[in-house]
Amino acid sequence: LRSPCKFLLWMDQAQPASDALKKVLKKTLALQVLQGDLSSLGVPSDTPTDIKVKVCTDADTRHLGSVWEVNFSSSNESNAIGGLFEDVARERLRQLSDVPDLNTQLSLVSIVGNRGVGKSTVASLLSGNSSMFVVGSGSIGTTTTGADMSMVIPAVDWADTLSGQIGITITPPAQNLPMFLIDSEGMGVRGATFDFITTSPPAIIAKMVIWIGTENLQTAKILLDIDQYLRGLDNIVMEENKKEVFCSTPSYGHFIVVINKMMGNTPDDLLQRELMEPEPDYIEGSTERNEIRKKLQECFDGLTVHGLPTLTVPPGENVDYPILDGRFKDGLGKIAQSVMQRAETPRIVTVAGMSRELNASNAEVIIGTVIEEANKGQIDLTGFDSFWTYVKQDIIARLGAVEKDFKPISGNCEDSGSGYRCSMCVCSYRNSIVDGALAQVSQLLELARSQALSIYGVNVDAEINAFYEETLAPWEAHNTCTGDNGSVRDTSICDISEMFTTLNGRSRSSDVSCSLLFICGDSIISSSTTIIADGVYVADGASFHNTDIGKAEDGSNASTPGGDGGDGAPGVVAPSLSLTANYKLPASAGSVIFTSKGGSGGNGGNGQNGEDNTGDIPAGPATAQEVTETGVEYDYTHTTDKHCGGHCHTDDEYWYFKVEILFDACGGSGGSGGNGGAGGAAGLLTISGSSGLTANNNRLESAGGTGGSGATGASGVNVAQTYLGWHRHWEDAGCHGFGGLSCGPSYHDDWGGYSYTNADTNCPGQSGGSGDPGTNWKP
Repeated sequence: LRSPCKFLLWMDQAQPASDALKKVLKKTLALQVLQGDLSSLGVPSDTPTDIKVKVCTDADTRHLGSVWEVNFSSSNESNAIGGLFEDVARERLRQLSDVPDLNTQLSLVSIVGNRGVGKSTVASLLSGNSSMFVVGSGSIGTTTTGADMSMVIPAVDWADTLSGQIGITITPPAQNLPMFLIDSEGMGVRGATFDFITTSPPAIIAKMVIWIGTENLQTAKILLDIDQYLRGLDNIVMEENKKEVFCSTPSYGHFIVVINKMMGNTPDDLLQRELMEPEPDYIEGSTERNEIRKKLQECFDGLTVHGLPTLTVPPGENVDYPILDGRFKDGLGKIAQSVMQRAETPRIVTVAGMSRELNASNAEVIIGTVIEEANKGQIDLTGFDSFWTYVKQDIIARLGAVEKDFKPISGNCEDSGSGYRCSMCVCSYRNSIVDGALAQVSQLLELARSQALSIYGVNVDAEINAFYEETLAPWEAHNTCTGDNGSVRDTSICDISEMFTTLNGRSRSSDVSCSLLFICGDSIISSSTTIIADGVYVADGASFHNTDIGKAEDGSNASTPGGDGGDGAPGVVAPSLSLTANYKLPASAGSVIFTSKGGSGGNGGNGQNGEDNTGDIPAGPATAQEVTETGVEYDYTHTTDKHCGGHCHTDDEYWYFKVEILFDACGGSGGSGGNGGAGGAAGLLTISGSSGLTANNNRLESAGGTGGSGATGASGVNVAQTYLGWHRHWEDAGCHGFGGLSCGPSYHDDWGGYSYTNADTNCPGQSGGSGDPGTNWKP
């Protein structure tokens, strides 16, 4: 419950150029005014110029002075003061909608009063944290600048904390509703205009206004001081004025008067009776005071008075719960209980004729509208001005809410001064957020254009153009990603454009974990990868495809006669991608395209021609003698005869031989072709987790390899040859002598009868069959 944020003040320096040479610095220090003539600086009179002014005190002083006002004009122009709704305050309200228990109607308590009455002290003690609004000190004590808004205080937690601090049971509402305390700067110092800006806007949104005064109950003084506050509320227009009443119905929340540092022990009921009972007409000033009472009663939803006694604070100590007495604790308990009693009733604020419950969704818009209207000197929530202001503030709030979508990627983006430079897919994400926000803004402005014309009869073209130039164009220029910064600095973020080594299988592991994953463009993947992320962003049209895997290895051709060709290798299976994500980032597409194709199967190898065996046929005998020498006798004849007068006998013998050649010289069969390899399967994108992201798998057909060619069989013959021949051996009688009666034998050999018969049959080898083609892979 620390670090309050502020509605700071700014000094408008956009004054006529002719005044630039007359600007005077005025500093109030110890009731003295220091002036300086800036004309000697040579400030140009024809262009706006920034002037930096440094205000210093003497180094030897105790530095107890305070700079109340710095005026950049020859006179104190109160209309140069404006309220600023700081970004930190806007962000504090935006965060409420992110917490389910706090995304509901709001309870705000506005604390006002003159300077130095102890507002910040009472506000801090009321919050349960005695140092909540103690933000600075000077010679007059703790002070607040502008208006401080506390951190969100859940009602149940607040009740428990404060009850423990003061020892009084505070009953919280049934729901742990979000509550805020707003401590405004003390009134009566900087002028009515300043007081109006710091105290009146909170009254519109608060369920309770706590006005704090001090010292004894001086009814006249207290009512007149309260009237100073009420006069500021007179500049708030929430309904048509009716002269007979201040407010036809209560416009504001409950009003509590706190008499702080009270002397004496007057009970609260007596304090309220003294302050609020009408006075008789004959008492001087009673008419004015009764009018103040009437305004309080008509314009506020009830009024109570509480007294808080003077505290004795030991030297060197701060005001804290241990030094509070019973009356002070009792008063804090009653105030807190009043707040709790009103927590469950929503605060209804009417802006531009439409009543709205103040809640976590619209608080920034309503508060921004009220502050911007206050800067005009009057808060008119009934007409066109408030309508147009509400439209602008609504858009500003929406743009502000969009900027939280940039926080997760801050580590991947660099502010270049004219936009951001991010890694490529993070850049796509950033620009999609900007484009989506501006498209929504365009729709809102078109609706506002139509409503302004139909309801108020006002053409807002000029206002829209000015709003675009002053707010939308700078916002777009500041938040747009203008280029790639070339690197990812936040290692918990995965930008797919930076993951080349992972997707192409060059990293040690293909498993990646990251807090956020950003996908854009067309990414190439060559190895199966698993990516696990909490959140994911997918740009429109983002896709993956695998590298061209190519053809698998062909089967080898046969190298020996009649050999079969080898089978082709199957195609390589394409890599797959597995994504796990639990939620989609804003502006993410709903699906990822994954195009995949496996490798083609290898071709089958060719078979070899059949073996020619005819070269091995043995040669047959060429002569009858060779037949008889190598053949087989199959017949024999023997004859005798007488010669030389019967004195001599001769023999004549024939040996018959044959050679049979039976030889298988059939042709060898041709080899078969090898089978083609099957096509490789396409990869698959699978998405798991609760992100709702879907996979659009485009799995392409991959071809199988062609079958190898079968070879022809060799020509051949089944040899069946017969060779015949005989060998003759005969005796010649050689008759001689007287009367040729004597024998003179001689012996003779001869070979003949050579013949050849051929019963060969042709027997060529079978041709080899072609290989089967590989099966195409189809999804």
